[in-house]
Amino acid sequence: MPSISAPEVFLVIESASNIGDLLVETNQNVYPGTSGWICKNDGSARAYVKIVAVKGSDGVTVRRYPNDNPNSPPSYGRSDMSAFNTASHLCIPIQPVAIDPAFSKRTVS
Repeated sequence: MPSISAPEVFLVIESASNIGDLLVETNQNVYPGTSGWICKNDGSARAYVKIVAVKGSDGVTVRRYPNDNPNSPPSYGRSDMSAFNTASHLCIPIQPVAIDPAFSKRTVS
C-alpha cells in the first residue's frame, strides 16, 4: 500500500461532540490514520487521539487512545471529546500515513 508523509497540522477546534466529532476551520491536510494530541489552550486537559474519518471540508472524527498511550490500540467505540468544545486545538506531527483508495478520501496525484 502506498504511503505519504502527512504534514504537521495545527487546528483550532471550533466545536467538539460527545461522539468524537470535531469541527475545525479546515481539514485540508488531515489524513485518516494519523494520530496527535488534542489539548485545551490553557493546558488543563489533553488526550492522544487517532483520526478515523475526515468529513466535508471542516469535519474530523477522532477516537481516543486508552490512558493516552500511543503504544496501545485506540478505542474504536465513541470517544467523548466534549471537554474540548471551546478554547482547544489539535496538533498532528509529521508522520507517514498509508493511502488506500478504498479507505481514504484523500488522493495523491
